[in-house]
Amino acid sequence: EQQLKLLQQALQGMQQHLLKVQEEFKRKEAELEKVKDDKLQVEKMLENLKEKESCATRLCTSSQDSDYPLEKTLNSSPIKSEREALLV
Repeated sequence: EQQLKLLQQALQGMQQHLLKVQEEFKRKEAELEKVKDDKLQVEKMLENLKEKESCATRLCTSSQDSDYPLEKTLNSSPIKSEREALLV
């Protein structure tokens, strides 16, 4: 009878420990899900930033080409200086 009581107490202790471990597991699982969601958001933000950077680079490149057509024309023309251009 005494041994039975000891075994019952041991079993109850193990059950309580199991419940604590299960609760901790659920908490950690929820934390993991939150981290996964955060990671997805960060990856989306990074992708958006890369797209914006790419667009900005293309825009800068195209605006450089179109902003200075006169400069390109002057460089390829026989006129070598501003003074020559004024004289012409």
